[in-house]
Amino acid sequence: MPRKPVDFVKEQQAKATPAMEALAHLYKALLAVPPFTLKDGTPVYVGAYEPPKINEAGEAECGVDVKLPMGHLEFTLRNSGWGKSFVDELANKPVKRGREQ
Repeated sequence: MPRKPVDFVKEQQAKATPAMEALAHLYKALLAVPPFTLKDGTPVYVGAYEPPKINEAGEAECGVDVKLPMGHLEFTLRNSGWGKSFVDELANKPVKRGREQ
């Protein structure tokens, strides 16, 4: 039986909870990175930019700044995929035998 669009929406919503939880841990770990020095001798540190949230595309996303003496670099981390089949009948379908000759 084919999946309905509502099934896909339910799966997307089901992934939001673990994605947000995982992203919250990653965000906290990034903010805990101690100050470091780039190869050219520039001292930098990681600062908060955007806390974890669900973006318009339904992806978990957050951002951090790497603060430089003359400015900052913005980095965005997002959940870009989900390793689960949304098509059960294809994912669990037995392999068909080929033609017999």
